[in-house]
Amino acid sequence: MDTMKIVAVFGVMFLFGLLVFILDRRKKKRCTMSVIGTVVDVLREEESGEDGNTSISYRPVFEYLAEGVSVRSELNFSKGSRRTYQVGQTRELRYNPRKKEEFVVVGESGGTGAGLFIMVIAAVLLITTAAVGM
Repeated sequence: MDTMKIVAVFGVMFLFGLLVFILDRRKKKRCTMSVIGTVVDVLREEESGEDGNTSISYRPVFEYLAEGVSVRSELNFSKGSRRTYQVGQTRELRYNPRKKEEFVVVGESGGTGAGLFIMVIAAVLLITTAAVGM
């Protein structure tokens, strides 16, 4: 594969990371109402790859009161370990007053951390590829 194609792939990877980062930051700005939520379930998600390997992730379901209404909503970002969240555990959440089922867990990076990670890796690969290709 020539250098320009590799740079293009890493450039798209960088832009994807930037998009994830921006969308998560916007979500955090929309979620302004503070509440305590309780983990009521932890959903197990299993995916099998073409190579036969299986990956398992866990998605916690929170229940909380939003302006007197009980809301049950699952976290958009899966966690790799079931131990991260346990049924009955409480966490501070912030929810969107206009869309009460949209929330973030206070103190967790969520998509912001993932977006930054993708951007850093892509930037390092871009710089390395550009340096080697010159």
